Amino acid sequence: MLKANVTVFRHADRTPKQKLKYSFPVSEPWTQPFIRLLNGATEEIFLREREQLNLIVDAIEEAKQIIATHGSVQHAELNGHSVSTSAQEDLAKLAQLSAALEKKIDLPGTKAQLKPTYRKVKPSVVRGVSEGGTISLNGDLATTISQPGEGPPGAVLAPSGQITGGLGVAVQTTKGPGTTGGKRLEKFQLVFKWGGEFTHAARYQSRDLGENLRKDISILNKDMLHNVQIFTSSERRVTASAEIFAAALLDNNTPRNVSHVNPGSPLPLPLPHTPPTRSSRSSEAGSVMDRPAVPCYKLIIRKDLLDDSNAAKDLMDDVKKRLKILLRNGESERRPELTWPKNMNAEPAQVVQEVIQLMSSFRTIMRKNFETLDVDKIQERWCCGDDPFLFRERWEKMFDDFCDVKQEKFDPSRVSELYDALKFSALHHRTFLFAIFSENGGKVDPNDRRLHELYARAKALFDLVAPQEYGIEASEKEEIGVLTSLPLMRKIVADLEAVRNSGGSGLTVYFTKESHIHTLVNLVLHSGLPIANPRIPELDYSSHITFELYERSGGHNKTDKEYSIRLSISEGAHSSNVLDSALDARHALNVKPRRKLTQHLDYGLVIEKLSKHFHRVPEDEDEEPLEAIDVPLANGHASDGSRG
Repeated sequence: MLKANVTVFRHADRTPKQKLKYSFPVSEPWTQPFIRLLNGATEEIFLREREQLNLIVDAIEEAKQIIATHGSVQHAELNGHSVSTSAQEDLAKLAQLSAALEKKIDLPGTKAQLKPTYRKVKPSVVRGVSEGGTISLNGDLATTISQPGEGPPGAVLAPSGQITGGLGVAVQTTKGPGTTGGKRLEKFQLVFKWGGEFTHAARYQSRDLGENLRKDISILNKDMLHNVQIFTSSERRVTASAEIFAAALLDNNTPRNVSHVNPGSPLPLPLPHTPPTRSSRSSEAGSVMDRPAVPCYKLIIRKDLLDDSNAAKDLMDDVKKRLKILLRNGESERRPELTWPKNMNAEPAQVVQEVIQLMSSFRTIMRKNFETLDVDKIQERWCCGDDPFLFRERWEKMFDDFCDVKQEKFDPSRVSELYDALKFSALHHRTFLFAIFSENGGKVDPNDRRLHELYARAKALFDLVAPQEYGIEASEKEEIGVLTSLPLMRKIVADLEAVRNSGGSGLTVYFTKESHIHTLVNLVLHSGLPIANPRIPELDYSSHITFELYERSGGHNKTDKEYSIRLSISEGAHSSNVLDSALDARHALNVKPRRKLTQHLDYGLVIEKLSKHFHRVPEDEDEEPLEAIDVPLANGHASDGSRG
C-alpha cells in the first residue's frame, strides 16, 4: 500500500526572463547613491513596487551629478562639465539603466536585485573604524568608512547581526551568510529583471496537476489527503503554481482534526477560518487567488529550502566559463553522458554556426517586416502582457548575442534564452512568430521550414548545454547538488522517515524553481542508488520528481511490516514538436506522466544512499519563523473564472 508521497515540482509556464547586470565599483564616489540603498543590509534585496524602483531612478540622477562634478577633464561633457573617458562609460551604463527602468517599470515581473558582497574585516580594523571619524546612515544601521587605508571611500560596514532593507518601504531579502563580526562591502551588483511571470497556461497546468494527483491518491490511499503539507518558494510564479495546485488538490470535506505526521510541523493543515487581508509580504510572494470567506489551507513559504541559493555560485561560475568545451568536435562522443541527437549529422560547433546564419537571416527579415508591415494587425490578440514592441526587443537582444559576436567568443549559455523564446512564441504568439519571420510580406509559406530548422538546432544545443550548467564532471554535479539542494533532500528524507515511523499516511509537496529541480535530481543520480534510466529528459515547466513509500504486510500473521521506496520523474509540460503542436485558447501543453527512476528498493538502502552527505548540513539549521499564504478552498476546485 502507498503510505507516503513526497513530490518536488518545478513551477508552471512563465514568460521569458530578461535581465541587465551592472557591477558598480564601490570605491567610486558616483556609486554611493546606489550603495546607500542597501542601508546596512548584508543580504540580497529585491525591489518590486514602483515606489521602490523609483529610488533607483533617483540614485541614477544623483550619480550623474556626481560624475559631472568630479569627472576628470577629458573629451565628453555633461551639463557644461568636462568628464573623463572612463566617466563616459559610466554615463553610458547609467543611461542604459535609466532607459530600461523607464520602459519596464510598470510591466509585470519587473524588479531590481541589489547584491552586495562582503568580506570579513579583522577586529583591529573594526575597532579603528569605531574610534575614527565615521558617519552613520539611518541611525545605527550602517557605518561609512572614512579613514585612510581601511577600505574604499564610502564602503559600508555592517554591524553584527543587523539585517535590514532600510528603504522606508517593504523589501524582500534572500537568506545570506551570517552577520557575526564586521563585514566590509567589497562588491556591489545591481540586476534589473523583467518577465518570468506566471501565464494563463500555467493556471491550467497547475490546476490539472492538483486534480490529477487528488484522483490518484483517492484511489491508492485516500487517507493521505487528510495529512497534506505544501511548501513553496517565495518567488511569485512559484507561489502562484502552488496556490492553484493546492486549491485543486484539497476540498472542504477534508477532516480538520488530523494532525501532521511530521513532528514539529509549524501549522495544522488545513485550517478553516475567514482569511484576513493579506500582508504586503504575502502579496509580494505572488497570490493569484481572491480571498472569500471560505475555509483556507495554509501554504508554507520555505525560503531556506526552495529559494535561490548562492552557496554554489563560485563553482557554477567556473562551470559556465568552461561550457565552450562542450562545443568541441568529438566531445559528445568522448562523453557518452551528453545528449546529442543521432540524426544531427553535424558537430555542435557547426550547429552553432548554422544557428548564427539563421539568426542573421531572420534579423534582416524581421527588421524589414517591421518597417513595411502594419505589425499591430498581424495578430489581433496578445496574451501574457506581450506586444509587437516587446517581441522585437526580446529578439533584437538575442540577435545581438548570436550575430554580433565571433563564433569563438560565443557564450553557450545564450542557447537557453533562444530556446525559451522560441517555445514561448510558438505557444502564445505563433501567428506573429511565423508572419514576422516570413520573407513573403507576412504571408506564411507552409514549405518554409527555416523556423523549424532553427528550433531543432536550438533544442539540440539546449539539451547539450543546459544540464551541464549544474556541473560538467560528475563530481561537480554532485557538489553543486550538495551546495544547492542538500537541505531540501534532508527534509524529503525526514518526511519519509516520519510517515514510516508513525505508521500513518501523508502527502508532502514542494514547489520550487529550475535550479533546485536539476540539482536535486543530480543528487539522486549520484547517490549510488540503482537508477533504471540515468538519461534524464528535459526538465520543463511543471516537471517533478516523486519519492513514494510503500508498506507491505508479511510474516505468519501478516503483522510484520516491510517498506520500500520507488522514485519516478516527469519531464513536465513538454512537446518535442512545439511549433506544430495542436493548441486551444489555453495555450497549455499537457504535463507528461511520470516514468520510473528506480524499481521498488529497500527502504533502508534508499535512506542510507540519500543521506550520505547529511553530515555537511546541520539539522534544523533554520530557526526563523515561517511565513504562510492562505489558499481558499471551494470543494477542491478553483474557479476558472477567477484566473482569467
